[in-house]
Amino acid sequence: MWQRLVRWHRNGTLLFATGGIGLAACGALYLRDREYDRDTRYYQQLNIDLERLRQDQEKRLKERREKATFSDARPLFAATVERRVHPSVGFDGPVALTNVHVGDTVWIIEQDVGPESAYHMCRNDFGEGLYPKAYLLRKAT
Repeated sequence: MWQRLVRWHRNGTLLFATGGIGLAACGALYLRDREYDRDTRYYQQLNIDLERLRQDQEKRLKERREKATFSDARPLFAATVERRVHPSVGFDGPVALTNVHVGDTVWIIEQDVGPESAYHMCRNDFGEGLYPKAYLLRKAT
């Protein structure tokens, strides 16, 4: 075995083999780095797009808050939203309270209104509307 290795060293086969392995390793590392750079650029662009979308959403929410109109009715009491109305129910008409999330505080303007007296007229930062009274929990004053 040692004689074969010495022979390969004399005629350059060992150096060619070592060089070929090194070249293959360099090529593999180059391809991996190129793919990594491509992925990095993709994720950076994705983060930029997400940040732009977040800023646009905040801007639209701010505009909606500023555009909100309120009646002169004085709030009766405050309530916390315990459950959100499921979208499949279709409770999203022009008289429904919008931008409501679980844990939000809403002000009750009028009690027991709407069909079967199942709703309260509520107010939040985005305006006024009906919300099911079963989904609201009155806050202690």
